[in-house]
Amino acid sequence: MLFSISSYCIAQAQYVSSGWYNATAISSYAGAGTLSWTNAIFAGSGNDTAATAGIALAALGSVNTKYIGATAYGISIPTGAVIHGISVDVRRKVTGVLIGSSIKDYKVTIIKGGVIAGTNMAATTVWPTTYGYATYGSETSDWGQTWSRDDIVNGSFGVAISSTLKAGAVALTLTAHIDQIRIAVYYDIPVPLPVQLVSFNAVSNDNTTVQLNWLTALEINNDFFDIEKSVDANNWNTIANIQGAGNSSIEQQYSYIDNAPAQGANYYRLRQCDYDGTCQYSPIAMANVTLPLPPFKLYVTNNGTIEVNGADNAMPVALTLYNINGVVQYSGTVYNNTSYQLNVNHFHKGIYIVAASAGNIQVTRKIYLN
Repeated sequence: MLFSISSYCIAQAQYVSSGWYNATAISSYAGAGTLSWTNAIFAGSGNDTAATAGIALAALGSVNTKYIGATAYGISIPTGAVIHGISVDVRRKVTGVLIGSSIKDYKVTIIKGGVIAGTNMAATTVWPTTYGYATYGSETSDWGQTWSRDDIVNGSFGVAISSTLKAGAVALTLTAHIDQIRIAVYYDIPVPLPVQLVSFNAVSNDNTTVQLNWLTALEINNDFFDIEKSVDANNWNTIANIQGAGNSSIEQQYSYIDNAPAQGANYYRLRQCDYDGTCQYSPIAMANVTLPLPPFKLYVTNNGTIEVNGADNAMPVALTLYNINGVVQYSGTVYNNTSYQLNVNHFHKGIYIVAASAGNIQVTRKIYLN
């Protein structure tokens, strides 16, 4: 079972290609430039019978073509596919070129929902004098748009191309030829994860406790959750273990109350483990807590004295001393509000932790015995 706030994970390391598709609807679109394309439908053949845009240019003259727009690709993609990239191949050439003259891309853009939009993918290289393919986009190129499967299979999806015809030092007639505009789309089919973590949050209750709640939509082989806590989001301690539902296809709600939150930021995460021992971590949840001032004072000195002031019978103070290994060395309760002193000179030299608590308020101090 793996954690995910979303419902799916990517199953493939590489994306699936739809394969190349040719357009069945091609026409000269207004926009970009003024020079129209002739026999635009021939740009879907790939057999040297091309759509053309030609003009006689004066020396140093130039013109941009209108868009040639190719749509109705009839692309087949499975339902539920996630689109990751679009690649376009254009087979083109130029005729009539002389030294100093050229044809280059002006605009190469996508058609989405019948509208020319997105990133201009035009290249800066000159078109060749014999047919060759130029590739635009890739398996990870979105052309500046967000995509769904329905956008791709829509008959109004396609690509629009405009070129710049430029003369050199002498007048001439230049002609742009395009005989194929093909498209491939790259996608994958998301696979539902074995667990779906719908939510995980931490909420402070009146600055005394922290309520943790999480919800799963699906569980497979879920053994248990460890709840881990940190005050710096780097060093973690396990504070509770909650049994999982095992296998469940309905929502499961879980909760836990941290009765000893720290002052300030409290960070929590879930460590979920399967029956096979595989474990994953959830995202981190955080709650800010402003604890009330303790009704007692705890003083620690390095000469072997621990002093508690302010305890009373209504709220006695539990006093515990731990060695560096967490083993209890002393445990007692202070009831009266007079000063209480504990002499620890007889303990071995080293580092100790003293904890004093009253109600849900706890104060800890480190002591060094020389």
